[in-house]
Amino acid sequence: MSQSNQENLMKIQIMICGNQAVGKTSISNQYINESFSNNYNTIGLEMNKKQDIINSDKVNIFIIDVQGTHENFDVINQQARKADGYIFVYDIGDSISFKDIDIWITKIKQIKGDDFQKCQRLLIGNKVDTRQEHFKGISREQGSSKAKNHKMKFIETSAKEGTNIKQAIKYLAARIYQQKMQSLNAQNIQNIISQQEESQQHLLSEIEQPQKPKKSCNCWTKFKSYFTN
Repeated sequence: MSQSNQENLMKIQIMICGNQAVGKTSISNQYINESFSNNYNTIGLEMNKKQDIINSDKVNIFIIDVQGTHENFDVINQQARKADGYIFVYDIGDSISFKDIDIWITKIKQIKGDDFQKCQRLLIGNKVDTRQEHFKGISREQGSSKAKNHKMKFIETSAKEGTNIKQAIKYLAARIYQQKMQSLNAQNIQNIISQQEESQQHLLSEIEQPQKPKKSCNCWTKFKSYFTN
C-alpha cells in the first residue's frame, strides 16, 4: 500500500492508562509485535502503530502507552485529549493498582470534560496467568463490578501469554470505528442536505421575477385641465 493510501486510512487512537508495572507496555507490545518482555520502563509516553482489519476495512490503530505515575499526568494531557478511546489496566495481584483505577478515570474525565461519556472505554485486569488456587488476587467479579460502576466493559488478560490481548484491543477499536463511521455518515448526510439547499437557492435566484405593472397615467385628466367649458 502506498504512503498516500496509508495516510487516508481511518486513524484510531487508544490510550492505555494504569499504575506502574501493571503491564501496559506488555499489552501494547503483545498486540503490536506479538511478543513479550519484562524489560519495559515507559517515560512520558510511547506511541506505536499497527495496521489492522476492522469490519473488513483497513485502519491504522495507534496505541498510546503512558507512564504509570498519575501525579505527572499533565505531561501527556494533549495526547490524552486527542485519544478516541481508553484502556484502564490493573494487575489482578496488586490491590493498589485496582483501587487507583478510579484516579486514572478521574484524570481522563478532567481532560475530556463532557466528551468523556462519548468515548469508548475498557477495563482490563492483567496478569491473569498469575492467578492460582491458593492466590486469587482481585476476583473477576470485583473487576466486573468496577467496570459496571464506570459504565465500561471488562476483560481479563495475560500480556505474558497473549490471552485476550488482541480481542480486547480489537473490540475497543471496533467500537471506535463504528462511532466514527456513524459520525462520518451523519456529516455526509448534512453536507448533501446543505448542497441541495444551496442548489435550490441558486435555482430560485435564476427564476425571472415578474415585473411590477407600471402605474397607469391618467393623461386625459391632465390634458383636460387645459380646457375650459
